[in-house]
Amino acid sequence: MEQWETTLLHLERESIDHGVQTVDITCHAVVFDPESDIPSERTSARGRLLARGCDTARLAELAWTPTRVRFKAKKLIEERLFEIKGMDVTGPDEVSFWLPSVKGDGETNSSDSHISAFPAFDAVPRV
Repeated sequence: MEQWETTLLHLERESIDHGVQTVDITCHAVVFDPESDIPSERTSARGRLLARGCDTARLAELAWTPTRVRFKAKKLIEERLFEIKGMDVTGPDEVSFWLPSVKGDGETNSSDSHISAFPAFDAVPRV
């Protein structure tokens, strides 16, 4: 697991009908939680981002589902960017953002064919 401290999550979705939709929510930390702790399996297993200290009430107001999460992690220069497949409120101030599963060659699995593939490497953040 990898954890980043942050103060704000920027959620977005791009669609033909509505263009780019965005919302910012407060957040204290984001944890990358891979489905497997075995490094060779982390590029093919579906994982999640667990966001803690979030304004879940603001998420409940959304009429759309985000497809990307961005945040600026404290002590890092570049912004973190993740493609996501969905989200669930998992606690009073906690949200799980589901990452698409990826084959070892960087292609998405057939059940995630509408999601952009991550490069096949150990850490999945897109910069």
